[in-house]
Amino acid sequence: MTAWLEAQGQEVNHKRVARLLRQMGLMAVYPKPRLSQPGEQEEAYLKDYQTIGDAEKGLKEEFQFYNQDRLHQSLEYRTPAQVYYRS
Repeated sequence: MTAWLEAQGQEVNHKRVARLLRQMGLMAVYPKPRLSQPGEQEEAYLKDYQTIGDAEKGLKEEFQFYNQDRLHQSLEYRTPAQVYYRS
């Protein structure tokens, strides 16, 4: 699509191409932003829970790790708990 528009002398940018594809009922194939970097490695994606209780236990442990133990680059290598409680 981009090459065709440029060949026609049209100005091309990401938003214009996406809008034109939407208008034609097509979906662009390009990487989407990852809102959660760990993604598929998170607890909910790794485990095949057999019961709701198992899922609750596993996710509780994951949240504990994420908030209390895992250092976050965006928080200057502190945990969310350290930032929230200013410790």
